[in-house]
Amino acid sequence: MVFLHPEYLWGLIGLVIPVIIHLFDFRKNRKVYFSDIRFLKQVKHASKKPLKLKQWLILISRLGTVAFLVLVFAQPIIPTNDNRTLKEGTNLIYLDNSQSMSVGVNANESALNRGRTIGQLVVKQSPKGQDIIVTDNDNLSQFWSSLTATEASNQIASIGLSEKPFSLQSMGVSSDEYEKRGFLINEAFIISDFQKSSIGSLPKLDTSVYYWLLPLPLETTLNCVVDSAYRILSDITLESQTKIEVIIRNTGNEEKRDMPVKVFLGDRQVSSTSVTVPAFQQIKVGFTLGILKNDESGYVQIEDYPVSFDNTFYFALNKQQPLRILDLTGAEPSRYIQEVFGNKKLFTLERSDWRNTGVKDLENADFIVLNQVEEPDARLLEALKSVALKRSNVLVIPPTKPNISVYRNILGSLKLVPGYKQKLQQPAKSNPFFQDVLENAQGALEMPDATPVWSWGMDRSAILSYQDNLPYLSEVSKGIYLLSSPLIDSMSTMQTHALFVPVMYKLAFHKSAPDNQLFARTNQEFVDITIDSIDVKDIVKFKMGDMELIPDKQKSGNKWRFMLPNENLKPGIYQIVVNNSIRGAVAFNSDLKESELQMLDKSQLEEYFKAYKHSIVENSSITQRGIENLDRGNALWKYALAICLLFLLTEALLIRFL
Repeated sequence: MVFLHPEYLWGLIGLVIPVIIHLFDFRKNRKVYFSDIRFLKQVKHASKKPLKLKQWLILISRLGTVAFLVLVFAQPIIPTNDNRTLKEGTNLIYLDNSQSMSVGVNANESALNRGRTIGQLVVKQSPKGQDIIVTDNDNLSQFWSSLTATEASNQIASIGLSEKPFSLQSMGVSSDEYEKRGFLINEAFIISDFQKSSIGSLPKLDTSVYYWLLPLPLETTLNCVVDSAYRILSDITLESQTKIEVIIRNTGNEEKRDMPVKVFLGDRQVSSTSVTVPAFQQIKVGFTLGILKNDESGYVQIEDYPVSFDNTFYFALNKQQPLRILDLTGAEPSRYIQEVFGNKKLFTLERSDWRNTGVKDLENADFIVLNQVEEPDARLLEALKSVALKRSNVLVIPPTKPNISVYRNILGSLKLVPGYKQKLQQPAKSNPFFQDVLENAQGALEMPDATPVWSWGMDRSAILSYQDNLPYLSEVSKGIYLLSSPLIDSMSTMQTHALFVPVMYKLAFHKSAPDNQLFARTNQEFVDITIDSIDVKDIVKFKMGDMELIPDKQKSGNKWRFMLPNENLKPGIYQIVVNNSIRGAVAFNSDLKESELQMLDKSQLEEYFKAYKHSIVENSSITQRGIENLDRGNALWKYALAICLLFLLTEALLIRFL
């Protein structure tokens, strides 16, 4: 047996009071007048023993009353058989305050408000004098210090929503750091919605800590969110109407019908529509924003209720920078590369002999063409593969007589073929590569023909194929595209066909367009931005209203890589300020995982924490009076109170009737 408030045991000193009363009250002299001495002797003989017994019984009753009254306040308990004992140490309360906690647990209360109430109940039910740590997603990595019950309750009440995700891993790391300073954590109370998408794999936690899991079941897990937004290729090539494509995802298990979607530039609405999104699927919606001559930023707004924290999606449309095209030539390069990328408003074309090209030249290019080089060295091919993995697409155009053994460094299955001219198949409009390229095509196209010099076998994912199903153009590895025929008039008509320009533009812009992606996420470690004419010493700031961030930066190819701070990055549109001059904008949106509201159920939580001592407190066990499951053993104070009252009643009966 242990006591929740052992300090009240000092009250047992009060047991001396009934003893003192017994000594001085029952033994004081009394005068009793009797008319007959013989009668007095008879009374004395008859009452001597009963009086002495009554005095002792009253004393015992009073001692019992005082003793058990003290025990009522000391709150004795018998610890439960879960290998958990009360011990000295600090209690940790971790309240998840991520954006998903803004969703309601009922019609009148959000999960965060409910979590704050539960946190204060935990404080209220903690032993008097218990040290408490209160933490949330914002201060998990900060220095922990213990609080009194009043301080802990006030801090819980002040917790608001955060852009940071729920993280048991960060809690575990901070807990270890706290204990390394010589402190001890006894119990941890984790209050969260326990989202499947953000909980991750369970990190290593302290096995000596007892974990109380208090899940907050959300009223609904149905939710739609804007997944991403991109500039459509036709915007870049036509230099007229700006078009964007918005991807909207339904993370719930029910279809969302006729949901309004609006697009704003600044505060001006420029487009709107309504969409139906099937359960657990996504759809693409195109919007025309008009002719934009300057940098613009805006947002997409969906009307999805009752979950609304992720209804706004920010994007930035910065001025297009010319794409840097690097044409690596051999003895007989194709002249059509110069022609197709000759538009100086869209492209900066650099033509260079492949032997004079360094790694920096490759890293600074947005699109690289290995133009009919007969025998490139292995060093160049390895460098091209590395660049393709990181950032730039690479197109390999074969010469009429390639050294096949060298080119097998790119694709081991390459082999020379005795070529004969044949037509290409019609491109599949369902192929994502041809999205927006063939949207206005009417009927079947008159396809070009070509003569292959090499082949890499059957390829069902080929972008273009011959009539015999062998590939003409394929992505053979990430970012590396292979043509099977040279782009010369004697062996191909592709270079003069209507498909040639859109296919080449698509290859160039498919991965490398500086502003193709219009946003970043707040949980990213860095963001790459194209900014001309700045130096390492220049100070670059991201500014939104009164908020100002100065990220670390480093050169990455022809872009600047800005390292994003872990703290204080909120969704919105930030101006890019270089030496007090605005040079564009960058848009940040919350982590997409936060919008996936499905929770771990009780059995999944049990499995997740099976390696640790824990209890799961269900919502039905939480009332305004407290948390029923938060027993610290079998409480005995009620029995002590009953016995105390029984002794008090016994004393009254003894005095009255004995």
